[in-house]
Amino acid sequence: MDEEIRPSTYKASLDALKRRITATEKRFEDVKWYIGGASLIFSALTLVLGWNFSGDRKELRDAVNDMKTDVRELEDRLREQYGQAAFPQLALLGSDARPLAGQQVQAEVKRTNDGTAQLSFPWALRNTGKGATGPVWMKLFTQKDMPTFA
Repeated sequence: MDEEIRPSTYKASLDALKRRITATEKRFEDVKWYIGGASLIFSALTLVLGWNFSGDRKELRDAVNDMKTDVRELEDRLREQYGQAAFPQLALLGSDARPLAGQQVQAEVKRTNDGTAQLSFPWALRNTGKGATGPVWMKLFTQKDMPTFA
């Protein structure tokens, strides 16, 4: 009952197997080339963008330094032309019109309806220079564990 296998059948099977292996190897080579090409493009893009970024940072640093130099030169020219009078000179004073440094200030804490605390104390700001101050704002610093007077 053994079937007789002909040599031509072996040869056809081996040829089909060889074609499959060759096709698989070609696909594998194609994948390697695609991955290699993508890696090369990514590397080149990374180098170009990194170089551009460092150049932009240097240009920005140079521009800031140039602006600082221009402002210093402008201030020097204004001082030469107008003296110190062209600039504001602010003095922080207490309610008694004396400098605030070293004084003890009585502060009042009020609770608002929304539960926040409002701190108020008397003080004055005097411009002893001749220049305008422009907008003025104040920032207060307190101890970390300031009592809330609940």
